[in-house]
Amino acid sequence: MMRSAWQNDFPDTVIDRKLSDATTHTDYAAAKAGDALAALRLAQDLVSDEGITALKPLIGNRQAVLLPVLAEESAGRNKIPLAVAEIIGSRLHLPVATDVVQSTRVSRTGSDGWHRLANPPKFDGIAASGKHYFLVDDTQTQGGTFAALKGHLERQGACVIGAYALTGKQYSVQLRLDFNTLHQLRQQHGDLEQWWHQHFGYGFDKLTEWEARFIIHARTTSETVRNRIIAAGNG
Repeated sequence: MMRSAWQNDFPDTVIDRKLSDATTHTDYAAAKAGDALAALRLAQDLVSDEGITALKPLIGNRQAVLLPVLAEESAGRNKIPLAVAEIIGSRLHLPVATDVVQSTRVSRTGSDGWHRLANPPKFDGIAASGKHYFLVDDTQTQGGTFAALKGHLERQGACVIGAYALTGKQYSVQLRLDFNTLHQLRQQHGDLEQWWHQHFGYGFDKLTEWEARFIIHARTTSETVRNRIIAAGNG
């Protein structure tokens, strides 16, 4: 699996709500398990005016297409991203694309950082070359799903102009990898990068800011990082 490099001006993700706002909603479990009507009710309740306002300058006058993460979860097909994209699309008069889908089930919901790093999702489907896409998901944690989807689109000549997550932690809005973070990661674990590239198909420079920070903050050896990745991938 390949990823694309981060542009220095890639905007912060619009994170609309706290995770608990979704998980405590009466329709959350059904929506995650594949109930489209439950997902629509949840999205109608939680997509905020403030979130819509934040999206407008990021999209501007471009003829953008909203692309939800259509993913398989352990409990069933998660319908929340599609419902959220439909609500946003109706309010901003933007089309929603459904022809790119996640082709692997990785069950990232509720998983820890090592599992997320070890099991990057893969996507399948044709993107329109030259088209502007705005990515939509129900939650952002480390940003790996957005990174993988962005790479899939950009390899086909499409342009990803931003991302929206219904829920997440506000401190994690930055997807683009800061140069200083990359430098620190390579100082600590530069001896691991060749293995990483062989294992995943991309180097440290394709990580998100919060994937890189997770590894740095683990404060462990490169051997332990590799072993944890391998163990999480086999889990």
